[in-house]
Amino acid sequence: MTSRLHRVILHRTSVPGLGAMTLFTNHRFPRHAHDDFGIGVVASGAQRSWSGIGEVEARAGNIITVNPGEIHDGIPFGDRPRGWRMLYFDPVLVARELAEDAPGEFELAR
Repeated sequence: MTSRLHRVILHRTSVPGLGAMTLFTNHRFPRHAHDDFGIGVVASGAQRSWSGIGEVEARAGNIITVNPGEIHDGIPFGDRPRGWRMLYFDPVLVARELAEDAPGEFELAR
């Protein structure tokens, strides 16, 4: 049996509504959602996940995204740890910044 590995670093930001974190884990995340938009990069390892767009496989170097309220999970390939770096944006911040260029609802897509 593989021992559980889960390291999270929350990075300070100077922009209200912007969060940043680095994660290295072999944890299997159950289906869940976030309140914010998320965009990041897989730094090491690989994972499979289910999301609003279906099954997704992400490997080191791939960009990963999530929309507010989008149900998703995450399972490492072969229980080997994987790591990623994420930026999380409050939807109010996104709406305010994109109001002139993209009025209305906004969603991250492939």
